[in-house]
Amino acid sequence: MIPRFLKLPTIASQIILLVLGSEIAFQAITAIDVHIIDGGQPGRCDSSEGNGFSYALRLMDDMTDQQQRDLQLQAIKRTFPRMGVTALPAEMTVRAPLDDAPEIKSVQRILGPDRQVFFPREADAPTGRIVVRLRDKTLIAATVHCRNQPAVWAWDTFIRGFFYILLTTPFLLWWSRRTLARPLEQVEEAANSFALDRETAPIPATGPTEIRAATTALNRAVSRVRKLVAERSRMLAAVSHDLMTPLTRLQMRCDFVKDDKVRQDMVRDIEQMRAMVEQALSFLREGRGTQRRAAVDLPTLLTTVRDQFLDLGHEVDYIGPRHLAAEVDPQGIERAITNLVGNAIKFGDTVVISLNALGGLITIEVADNGPGIPDSEKDRVTEPFMRGDEARTIHDDTGFGLGLSIVKAVAEQHEGKLSLHDREPHGLLARMEFPHKIAQTRNGPRPWPARDAQTA
Repeated sequence: MIPRFLKLPTIASQIILLVLGSEIAFQAITAIDVHIIDGGQPGRCDSSEGNGFSYALRLMDDMTDQQQRDLQLQAIKRTFPRMGVTALPAEMTVRAPLDDAPEIKSVQRILGPDRQVFFPREADAPTGRIVVRLRDKTLIAATVHCRNQPAVWAWDTFIRGFFYILLTTPFLLWWSRRTLARPLEQVEEAANSFALDRETAPIPATGPTEIRAATTALNRAVSRVRKLVAERSRMLAAVSHDLMTPLTRLQMRCDFVKDDKVRQDMVRDIEQMRAMVEQALSFLREGRGTQRRAAVDLPTLLTTVRDQFLDLGHEVDYIGPRHLAAEVDPQGIERAITNLVGNAIKFGDTVVISLNALGGLITIEVADNGPGIPDSEKDRVTEPFMRGDEARTIHDDTGFGLGLSIVKAVAEQHEGKLSLHDREPHGLLARMEFPHKIAQTRNGPRPWPARDAQTA
């Protein structure tokens, strides 16, 4: 299983972690390898004098004329005075060299295997003193001064490698952001901004092959969704519109029915069908997200809805501020509150409309004293063409079950939501919440103050 701290939230961060981990592992292995190799090999002698002396001595050994050899030896002494070059008797004894002596290795490498290099016999010989036996058995002594080699430590190598990683990390961040993160962010932005009420340009297919393929598939899916929704809307709108004509003819023919009871029943049925058709058309309009926002005094709009139901003999009250300005779709809000109140008066005797604005959020509530809705049904009844169960018995004139769906669509168009709650001791409370947006003026936003006085 992958440790939790390695499960980074973004692709870019995971790639960076992978590359950094690989680089650190590579530098650690390299440092260990360098440390082992350098620790297991003999040291090296870095001496330009020793190298020059070795080449000059090899040239002298290749000379056959004794006089030239003596002149060459004198030249070597003058050229390398610090080395103390001296010719020794051929019968002088010498000491076998150590295998890891850097001075021996340095000179032997240039002189070749046919010339031997030893240490002097004397124990008090200076450090770096060597004796070279040429091919004619001549012994030449000299002191090779090796410069100290810098120690190579695994930790130093690791630190240098990590510093190089820090230098390349900004480029890695830029690359991962440009090639991976940004294309995915474009897909996310397009998905979040998808709406049926406006056309949007296809998402540009950029980035790696997998991301381009996913982007292309998303563009095709968006196109199919738009096509299906457009076909559904056209079909329902056509059916609903065509139903209005025969309904009008039926209503006109009712006037020729002599029996008052039969005529009244027929008119009631026709009006019910007309209400259903208008409700379906309204849902199609609201579902498409058509909005015409304007600065509205919400208390005035809500009291207007209240007065319409009061004129019909229903008991509806309003509780809230006298003035509260907000930029909303007035027709959509009025239709939503009308649907909520109309739904409430079917199942309760009294209805209360309340308005509140706190923390940048507008809350409109419609409460009744009816039987309420079970918790298991609350989410379902807000879906199109869904009705509640026996807890709120649906009468014949209830409709298609689109009232709450329209309210939910209006709330979502205002970037809000609709929720249903129980009311004590019994009843239903429908709450619509959305952000409080205020119309802009030349001097900036100017909200209307929510006064403390309440109206009922």
